[in-house]
Amino acid sequence: MTICPDCDAPMEWISPGSPYLCPMCYRSYPTNETITYLAPSHTLDTTASFPSDSFEQLLLTEERHFWFKSRGDILEKLLEAYIKTGSKFLEIGCGNGYMLARLSHIGASLHGADLFLDALKFCRSRLPSIPLFMLDINKLPFKEEFDSIGIFDVLEHIEDDIGSLSQIHRALKPGGYLLVTVPAYPFLWGPPDTAAFHKRRYTRNQLSSRLRSAGFKVDRLTFFNSFLFPLLVVSRIWQKKNIYSSQKSLELQISPFLNKILGKIMSAEKAILRWANFPVGGSLLAICHRD
Repeated sequence: MTICPDCDAPMEWISPGSPYLCPMCYRSYPTNETITYLAPSHTLDTTASFPSDSFEQLLLTEERHFWFKSRGDILEKLLEAYIKTGSKFLEIGCGNGYMLARLSHIGASLHGADLFLDALKFCRSRLPSIPLFMLDINKLPFKEEFDSIGIFDVLEHIEDDIGSLSQIHRALKPGGYLLVTVPAYPFLWGPPDTAAFHKRRYTRNQLSSRLRSAGFKVDRLTFFNSFLFPLLVVSRIWQKKNIYSSQKSLELQISPFLNKILGKIMSAEKAILRWANFPVGGSLLAICHRD
């Protein structure tokens, strides 16, 4: 069910390309360039924190940098077990659509959502036919609508993370799955987190506690980006000691040869993660469900 993000009333969608209409507050939610605007009225007036060219830069980085490609390898393999053919899957914070494109072979009904219109336009160029929504994760316009939802490195950007998780809980059908990744360990906080507008990094217990507080049952919680964890620790310690303050992360500026080697090392984790959890790592992955 699609609901009004301003008043929570069920909404009607007259036909493809037409706006959603709220019968209670009479607000109309238009579709423009095949993107449906379903953010609450106050959000539409909010100035985005990311620079206007950041999504174009990210589009180029996603295609070549080992971290994005290897994380995609790991998530694609794991998510195949939870996103079924014919089911409805929503990625919140889909950005340029990199992960959605990687999941397109599964045969699920894919949907993308983001707060930033610039990101959704790039996503549309990658995925011409899937439904896309501009929305606010703090006020989701859905109730028992999706079989599974993914938020991949999104939760750390949100001030009220428990509130947003509660919104996702409502948007899932009973028995539906939430798939989450976040950066791990507060002691690894560094300039890359600041440059990416992160609010926090998570411990295993912090993430588990927040998920349970929002009503989820946690089925699996594991670290990943584990084989390269010692290198990440050294990198962050070096940055702190050298007071590296540039908004561009040195971790994104590596040679093609090293990029290839690191990618092979990180991608190798996908075989182990099919059967076992890692005790440490630079990121956390949670798989949980709504009763």
